[in-house]
Amino acid sequence: MLNHATTIHNHVANTMKDITTYPNPWDFDNTDKSLKSKDNRFKIEYYDLNEISMGAPLGGKSFLITEDGKKIKIGDWCAGPAIWDSNYALIAVPIWERKIFKGTIQKLIILNLTNGLIKKYRKSFSVLDIRGFENGVIYAYDSPRHNPKEIEFDTINEKTESESVNQDLILIENKNTEIDLSSNPDDFKLISNILETKLNVRFTKKNNGLDQKYWDFEYRNYILTLHQEHYLGVSIFIKDSEIRIDSKIMIELETEIRKYWH
Repeated sequence: MLNHATTIHNHVANTMKDITTYPNPWDFDNTDKSLKSKDNRFKIEYYDLNEISMGAPLGGKSFLITEDGKKIKIGDWCAGPAIWDSNYALIAVPIWERKIFKGTIQKLIILNLTNGLIKKYRKSFSVLDIRGFENGVIYAYDSPRHNPKEIEFDTINEKTESESVNQDLILIENKNTEIDLSSNPDDFKLISNILETKLNVRFTKKNNGLDQKYWDFEYRNYILTLHQEHYLGVSIFIKDSEIRIDSKIMIELETEIRKYWH
């Protein structure tokens, strides 16, 4: 029986067999269905698209359009086409940049519609042709027309160049006020150390089981729990699920933790 990871890999592999498939970085349009979220609440639109040089891929301004017609700018020089993840909460957008010694390159940004977080990654590319986005992993070709290379880009573990929060991007209600920090349970020690030494957090209670740990601490007058589970990884959640916590506080905490991570 095929496991879930194998099923995803086979699905993406099938979509990547023909690298000339429309849409692609040289040929895409705002009418493409792939630029809409599955529930049709949001869509990505490009404006002033032009070849970045003769015969090169396209670049232009990009916006996220909400169901009520609100426009949220993504960037002034974006490549495309952008892609939604399988849960339609994350958007991956290649952007163009000019570097003195490297010339024109691409970087990748991820927009999170549940917490407004924008991540820009350190790694650079020539031309990204993204074909799949599943479970935090982007499947793509780099430089698809000349010496194409298959890319599996892990958005969770790749190093970021910058992170910021745009409140206008918080468009999907996150009822579960929980921060999923890492799928690796071994990161618990690192995260607890960041909380103690960098954020001056004091753990008030520590419950250590065979496969799980629950360490309580206070942050912004709320009691939160740092949780480790062997098969799930490391997360933080509010101890009393009946208490409502401002999502901005959870975003702030995650942002502060990740400043000292990697």
